[in-house]
Amino acid sequence: MARRRRIAVLGGYVVHLSGEVLGGGMSLPPAVIAQLRALQEQLIAVGDIWWLPEDLARYPGKKDRFCLVVALEYPAGGSGVSPLVHYVVGSTSSSVSKTIKVRAGESGLNEDTYFRFWWSGSIAGTTVAENGKWKGRLAEPRGPEIEAAIRASKLAALKRLLP
Repeated sequence: MARRRRIAVLGGYVVHLSGEVLGGGMSLPPAVIAQLRALQEQLIAVGDIWWLPEDLARYPGKKDRFCLVVALEYPAGGSGVSPLVHYVVGSTSSSVSKTIKVRAGESGLNEDTYFRFWWSGSIAGTTVAENGKWKGRLAEPRGPEIEAAIRASKLAALKRLLP
């Protein structure tokens, strides 16, 4: 698998980890979709942006949302077990406080998106991989920005996960 381009060959198909089949116009068979979901779950990382449907994002403003992964919590059993994915949701409405701004064209987003640290959710990694759509990942240097936003927030559920 090419790391930077996030491409895998699964069952003879060249697949971007967002689920898009390279070469276009093809649908993936169920067995290949299952392989893709398992791979996506293993690769979920802090800084990823996933699209989640409304019923899973559970954000008070409703709607399907882009979600920024801000922490991963592994249950007893270690990293081989599906993580609990902690996230904040994005909005195209601007904000300045406790916000990470992702510009249009960055990390697979079509519009400037603001991830605010006033509300967070958590969801099983398996659920993210099975029902979400991976959009992209923030550039590496933005990791400290996520940590600083958590520290500046009032989100105790996230603060307890900081080193």
